[in-house]
Amino acid sequence: MVDFKSDRYTLDTLLGEGNFGSVYKALDKKTDTFVAIKIEKSQKISQIDMEIDVLQHVSGEEGFPKLIDFGKYGDKSYVVMSLLGQNLHKKFQSIRKIINVETVLDIGLQCLQRIKTLHECYYLHRDLKPQQYLIDDDLHVCLVDFGLCKKFMNSKLMIHIPYTDNRPFVGTANYASLNTHLGIQQSRRDDLESFCYILSYLLNGQLPWIPVDKTKYDEKTIKKMKTSVAPSNLFSSSSLVQFFVYVKSLSFEKVPDYQYLFELINQALFEEKSSSMSIFTVDGSTNSRSSKKLKKKRSRKRTVVNSKFKRSNLCRSLDNINVSVNDSDGTMVCDQLPEFKDRKAFKETLLKAAAENPLVQEKLNCCVM
Repeated sequence: MVDFKSDRYTLDTLLGEGNFGSVYKALDKKTDTFVAIKIEKSQKISQIDMEIDVLQHVSGEEGFPKLIDFGKYGDKSYVVMSLLGQNLHKKFQSIRKIINVETVLDIGLQCLQRIKTLHECYYLHRDLKPQQYLIDDDLHVCLVDFGLCKKFMNSKLMIHIPYTDNRPFVGTANYASLNTHLGIQQSRRDDLESFCYILSYLLNGQLPWIPVDKTKYDEKTIKKMKTSVAPSNLFSSSSLVQFFVYVKSLSFEKVPDYQYLFELINQALFEEKSSSMSIFTVDGSTNSRSSKKLKKKRSRKRTVVNSKFKRSNLCRSLDNINVSVNDSDGTMVCDQLPEFKDRKAFKETLLKAAAENPLVQEKLNCCVM
């Protein structure tokens, strides 16, 4: 246990540790409650300073830890926050049974909402992964660990950070965006791409670059695999494929249409609502009683898109043409359908049509638009 003495806090249990330092469960003698204390190893560049800065902006928002205290002990910086649940990775591994798709998508909606809230405070997370989301017994999700965050917008002048390349790698290889591997400055689109990989992992129990046999690939190999991965290798749901394609189409400074992304997940929920499709199992066993209990605990309210997603005239028109989603300037479609003269309208309309049209869906074999 780290050398840490305080009149107010008594360290109890080690919750986790990494290169930055350690996180402990501790007793706050002032309030007689347990809290979480992150104690940083002494270093020139402190991640805790950024952690405190972000927590001061998001503390009090739903799905974020409450900032309680911060300070220094000797040459060590520390921050005290509310004690939350187990991280998503451990939670899903410890459940040791099959979970339904609806539950995971419900959790995914919360994870996406946390990203949206963080972005609205003009911060990028830059290290999103299942371990950064904590979940309690009621399946309420909180986002944590803001040491690698970066402010992407000057909140007073409203100036976005500039596009740059040759950037050092920041994040976790398995969940980082392809642009991060390529050394491109991160923006909001990169957090959303990381979210896609998280959601795919939770739905499938693995990623193409995280094999079942636990083989570990190096960063260069993972980058190569992400360069050629097809959306259908990540998601079986056409709505989630559509989500991934949209995220990959975002430009560097583009403000994501979060509402559209929520609708896509809700559409996937609508499609899977009556499905008993399994996700993954750690030990190959099932536990229907526990599964029902888990489903019962999902008390969080969510807004489901009230739509039957009827087949549009556009979809029927697209049946008669042979068009690739990689028609980046819209030439192929514009030649055949005059309503696609505007490129932006083409992208948005085609993306919405993709989930409903087998021909377009079949052509979704690349994620660059």
